[in-house]
Amino acid sequence: MGQAVIGPRGPGPRPAGAGGSARAHGARQRLGGLGRPAGPAALARGAGGAARPPVGVGVHQRLDRRGSASARAAQRLRRRAAGAHPRLRHRLRRPARRPGAGVGRPGQHVAGPRSADRPDRRADRGAGARGAGGTPHRGRRVSGASTTTVSVVVPHYEAPHDLSLLLTALELQDHPLHLLDVVVADDGSAQAPDPGERPYRVRVVAQADEGFRAAAARNLGAAAGSGEVVCFLDADTVPEPGYVSAVVRAVEAGADLVVGRRRHGDLASTSPDQLRRWFGGDAASAPEEFEEPAWLLEAYERTDHLRTAGDDAYRFVISAVLSTTRALFEEVGGFEETFTAYGGEDWELAHRCWLAGATFHHERDAVAWHDGEDFAGRTDDDDARRSRNVEGLALARFVAGPATRGQPGGGLVWDHPDVVVVLDDAAGGGLAEDADGADAVACVMSLLAGSDAGVWLRDGRVAALLDDPRVHVGEPPRAVLGRCRYRVDLDRPVVLVGATLAELAEVAPVRVGEHLVVRRTRDDHREDGAEVLVLDADGVSADVPRAVDLQRAWGRADHQHEPRFQRSGHLSERTPSSVTERPIASA
Repeated sequence: MGQAVIGPRGPGPRPAGAGGSARAHGARQRLGGLGRPAGPAALARGAGGAARPPVGVGVHQRLDRRGSASARAAQRLRRRAAGAHPRLRHRLRRPARRPGAGVGRPGQHVAGPRSADRPDRRADRGAGARGAGGTPHRGRRVSGASTTTVSVVVPHYEAPHDLSLLLTALELQDHPLHLLDVVVADDGSAQAPDPGERPYRVRVVAQADEGFRAAAARNLGAAAGSGEVVCFLDADTVPEPGYVSAVVRAVEAGADLVVGRRRHGDLASTSPDQLRRWFGGDAASAPEEFEEPAWLLEAYERTDHLRTAGDDAYRFVISAVLSTTRALFEEVGGFEETFTAYGGEDWELAHRCWLAGATFHHERDAVAWHDGEDFAGRTDDDDARRSRNVEGLALARFVAGPATRGQPGGGLVWDHPDVVVVLDDAAGGGLAEDADGADAVACVMSLLAGSDAGVWLRDGRVAALLDDPRVHVGEPPRAVLGRCRYRVDLDRPVVLVGATLAELAEVAPVRVGEHLVVRRTRDDHREDGAEVLVLDADGVSADVPRAVDLQRAWGRADHQHEPRFQRSGHLSERTPSSVTERPIASA
């Protein structure tokens, strides 16, 4: 493979609010505060360094270890979608296997060992991918009538007309109605919704009116249901008769997360009887149709309906027509309930599902009609900009990557870093009884420089020497591990020279030296993860430090530093100096 293709990671900024309907559970839209910091929602209660010199690198590419043409093509697409740092023309080669040492396997402190009662995440992702007899359906189409149970969760707020249309549309579903479990999750309407008599099970659960809490309402509804598949439908979204069965077929064929096709029409004056005639084939009863978002159509076409999507797959998931297996939804912790303004909670959930190894699928036959135009078509520029800012800032707290936070080293520190490093700072002489901790400090400095990273120290004594919010003691919290795209497990301190951790992550999974391996979180949860390759690049190393002298190194750097600007009666810019930076420790 030649030099990696550099290109956009997605279709560009989506129009404000494309991730869901502002009327997702009614007519209100609140652009209030971002809420308090927190980890993933618990379902139980409802149930900067200096710039590095250019590095010349070349690649001996190792193709996917599974060897099939489709796997190799998928890996090429993943590489292209991820992009590569323009300064890294990478030379990667397959690592030599050492007896008793697996290459690039996750450490037990990260994901935990697979046990007899939890043999494989892909295999035990719940009965939603199994038939009545427990036979796995993954990877094949099931013939005959489906027996998969489905919980349809409808977040709602003060929208009785829309809810009546949706519940009527569910009566017309061709999936067996006795397998449906419909839950209306009310977000504090002044008058509780009345679903009426229906030919399927339906109940109403409610939470207090404390503002726009669609994420919490969806969690409440999901916890009240019992279906093997959880199908979220916004109250102002009407599914066609084949919607649920199309979702179920996709799940039975191996998908863990399914996003349907949301079309747009004027349903404000449509009655339940008119809806029945329309879905029965009476074209005269059809509502006025609005244009579908072009950016979503293009994205689904480009990614073969998410089959070949990369790490930006979450950007094409919209909660108005979102379905998951119940096992996946509960595994990742449901929606993040601190989203208390319109938009973003669907992308955040989808991002965690992607990192957990979920298989995404856009099911074009699962069609549902949203009452009204897409959000971008019904707002002015100022409202759209404000909505994007509110949603973007909320997303940046939880979803790591340049698309949400800008380039690494941008000056902000996040509670959920893109790269999680776990360092045994007491091993390999890192902090012996007579040691000063300088080795561990030098290691931490080299890994944090220019990267969106956090370091967790197993021993932690060296943490008292530092005052950096990115350095922690103990094991990373589950909420952090569930949101990082990359992981590093170090059994001793090493000093990374010649590249940043962010640059290595762009070609992950990759090994540098004897001890440093940068893994992709998603690969840790899938059998078709990419092979770990060895980076062989001039000037790039990650070696155990020796003779670390922090004071001398910092003092020398200060003496050699020349200010960019100078005072000589007026301020002017200096000619760049030829002084080169020396490493903090010899290897």
